[in-house]
Amino acid sequence: ITDTVLGRGSFAEIRTAYRKDAKAEVAVKIMKKRNFSISGAVGGGTNYIHEINLLRGIRHPNIVRVYDVAETADNVFIFMPYLKGGDLFDCIMRRDGLPEDEAKYTVYQVLLALKYLHDANIAHRDLKPENTLMVSKDPFSHAMLTDFGMAKAAGRHELMTTMCGTFQYIAPEMLLSRAEPGQALEVGYTTAVDCWSLGVLTYATLSKMLPFSDGSGNEALFDQIRSGNIDFSDAKWESVSPECVLFIRSLLRIDPRKRMSASDAFKHPWIAKDEACLARRYARSARPVAETASPSTRTPSPPAADAASPAPAKRSADDTPAATAAAATAPVGPPPTKRARQP
Repeated sequence: ITDTVLGRGSFAEIRTAYRKDAKAEVAVKIMKKRNFSISGAVGGGTNYIHEINLLRGIRHPNIVRVYDVAETADNVFIFMPYLKGGDLFDCIMRRDGLPEDEAKYTVYQVLLALKYLHDANIAHRDLKPENTLMVSKDPFSHAMLTDFGMAKAAGRHELMTTMCGTFQYIAPEMLLSRAEPGQALEVGYTTAVDCWSLGVLTYATLSKMLPFSDGSGNEALFDQIRSGNIDFSDAKWESVSPECVLFIRSLLRIDPRKRMSASDAFKHPWIAKDEACLARRYARSARPVAETASPSTRTPSPPAADAASPAPAKRSADDTPAATAAAATAPVGPPPTKRARQP
């Protein structure tokens, strides 16, 4: 482990490290056990034991893998690929939104990951540009989902009930009851919440804006989400194809039963008409991070109960680089801004 810090947050920091067997540079997420409760949960909702256990069973080129896990009495070390392209948020801000063909390729890769997860009855529950990492800063970079601290593996007919995620990307079915973040909802939801988040992500990737604004507070934001009214009047949308706008609208349907699924998204004209080209590009240039080690089979021990442990605190946006192992730090700029997920 080197002294080079890639990102630092309230509960973890990311440093570079080198694997002695392959002499390859990797990233290591270092978390202090004292910041976690006996269940492994921190104020921002992250459960690192749950996240590691879930990622151990996932093998997909568009999902970040855990190479290895180590621990001391005080810390947990999670070794992951070092992705030098930063996250999709950084890319959006740096380039003032992506051209449609490049945005489509990024969304296509996210769809591949989502279909894999949803076929296994796993919901990510915090899909957003900050949790989509880019292997390089080059156009048409390989993309990978990360941060599975909110993810849930449910039974085939099991509904999820926990209010969680990032408010600007949260699906309207989570807002039907007045539950606080982390509390149980009166009405459950399915993996369709990820498809709503993908609609918001697609909108933001193309326009460098969010379809729902929190400028007037959370209640005003929730009213916007529940209304489902989406504004495409900005000049940036004049150069975007009607098929793309319909794709976004199909993902941002209020009724989750009518919302487009990850599987159905591949049949939508915006993707389907170019799927052969997208697949060729993916096979030719989307290179997964080199994986010379098997996924970790080690699970760290939960921290001991400690009456003096600090009270949980909301995770700040500053934690995002540490949570995603991205090399870059997002600049301060107009919306969308880096968003802290809710407990």
